[in-house]
Amino acid sequence: MAREYALSHSEREQNRYADYYNLRSKDKHFEVGDQVLILMPDSTASKVFSKWLGPARVTDVRSPYRYLVEYDGVKRQFHANSAVNSTCGSSQPLVTQWCVIVLVLVMNVISL
Repeated sequence: MAREYALSHSEREQNRYADYYNLRSKDKHFEVGDQVLILMPDSTASKVFSKWLGPARVTDVRSPYRYLVEYDGVKRQFHANSAVNSTCGSSQPLVTQWCVIVLVLVMNVISL
């Protein structure tokens, strides 16, 4: 009886945790040609000192969450968690300077 209760309680709590997590999570997907900002790690191990670079262009989709991105003529592979869409909701592919500054500030505040 105790085992059955533990299993049902565990399953119920797991579902509750998953529902709470999924409230604010978003799935990131990019297409070839999309412009993104990429999180480039600094020489330290801390994410606080990492920098958002870009806009970079997605050149290939390796898997649902792995992308080949070209920035300054160099192609590197990045996970979707290390990239954000750089269009700021506009339909134009080019990013204005203020959009980049606002996005960088917001992402740095979120990463703290």
